[in-house]
Amino acid sequence: TESEMHRLIGAAPLERKAIYLMAALTGLRRSELGALQWGDIKLDSPVPFVRARASTTKNHKTADIRLHDDVREMLTALKPKEALDNERVFSKIPRIERFRRDLKKASIPYKDAQGHVADFHSLRYTFGTNLQRQGVPSRTAMALMRHSDRRLTDKIYTDENLLDTWGAIDSLPSYLPKPPQPA
Repeated sequence: TESEMHRLIGAAPLERKAIYLMAALTGLRRSELGALQWGDIKLDSPVPFVRARASTTKNHKTADIRLHDDVREMLTALKPKEALDNERVFSKIPRIERFRRDLKKASIPYKDAQGHVADFHSLRYTFGTNLQRQGVPSRTAMALMRHSDRRLTDKIYTDENLLDTWGAIDSLPSYLPKPPQPA
């Protein structure tokens, strides 16, 4: 949830904060984050972005992903002044034990009442769910998540319990005549 993400980010030190934000706001996988080099991060571009190199992505295709302002801010704070393009952005990506300790510190259960487990990959689910919650068209979300099938994005990477299904009713048109408004 949004409040859990706030707590997780608040509980983590700078580098892990940047990792967690980047995972939740770009959809990059753990291995893709681990392979990032400073040359892949385009902070000085008019629109900052990250380039996931084809050699590091699951589908073996290069992907340019716009950086959310929160991610840009964290990476700017993290980047050494003399960083070389071929230097790794993150010294190490947290393993499950470290991630679980961060969850505990943030008072987030590893396993919730519904049986959902909060592992590192759940940050990618957060990305997919938040795209849906913000009304991003399914095809756009599919492209951002770099999926080959929209059903994967919609069914697997979206937590329907967090979607505003009741609020969606408010967006439907009214078909009853409206009473005249007083002048």
